[in-house]
This record gives sequence, C-alpha cells and structure tokens, in this order.
Amino acid sequence: MKQIKVNQFMINLINNRVSLIKRMLIVCLWSNFAFAALSNDWENPKVVGINKLPARASFFPYTVANLQAPDQAQNYLNLNGIWRFHLSKNPASRLKDFESPTFNDSDWSTIKVPGNWELQGYDRAIYVNHPYAFAKNPPFIQQHDNPIGVITVEHLI
Repeated sequence: MKQIKVNQFMINLINNRVSLIKRMLIVCLWSNFAFAALSNDWENPKVVGINKLPARASFFPYTVANLQAPDQAQNYLNLNGIWRFHLSKNPASRLKDFESPTFNDSDWSTIKVPGNWELQGYDRAIYVNHPYAFAKNPPFIQQHDNPIGVITVEHLI
C-alpha cells in the first residue's frame, strides 16, 4: 500500500511540473507572437536589423605599404560630404521606397555628412536627460511628434 501511495505521489508531482512547464511555454510563445505581431518594425524588439550586413572589422588592405592616409588608397571611398536630406515630422508622414534606384530626390535640401540635422537648421535639439521629453511606453514610440530624417547620396563604384 505504501508503494502505491509513493508512486501516486510521484505521478502527481510529475504531472504538476509538466503542467507548469506547459504554462511557461505558452507564455513564452505568446510573448514571441505578441512582439512579432507589432505592425512597426522599429517598435519590435525582436527586429535588430533589416538588410544589415554582418558585423565586421573596420579595416581594409592597403595596396601600398607606406601609404599615409586611407583616403589615398584605390579601394577607399570617403562618404563624408553633402548628401540630399528630407525630414518628416512623424512616422506616418515618412517617405516610403526612397531606397529605390528610381526614386527622385532632386527637390530635397542638402545636409553635411557626418553631421546632426538639428545643428544644421532642421527641427529642434533636445538636450535633456531628466525628465524625458516624450512619454515612456517601450517598445512603442509616440506617433505625433517623432521626426524621421532620410539622407541619400549616389556614388559610382
């Protein structure tokens, strides 16, 4: 009789643990689906990059052993300079498909790169760390006042 009670106790214990594991698994799966269902990629913490190259070292081979500056190398392209710039007031008004080769950005203004658009006369700079200048609701962002800057440049390689 004691053996049966011990076996029954072990079975109940195992069933309770399996039930707990099932519940934990359901919660984990639900949270993954909840984040995956977010409509905006920039509000989804599971999205860490789109069309992103894998991480790599920021060096390149020199073609001449005693080269003094990288911009003198044949295989170096300096991206500093004047780029075309467009500013949207919020995510809803942002430009779509600007990365298309046929997109016409000829009527955009220009901006110096590297640079900060707020320091070049666009929008306003926010220099506060406390309190936040916007509502905190991670991973969601405010939709009404959240500037989106787009820069483009064309290089012949």
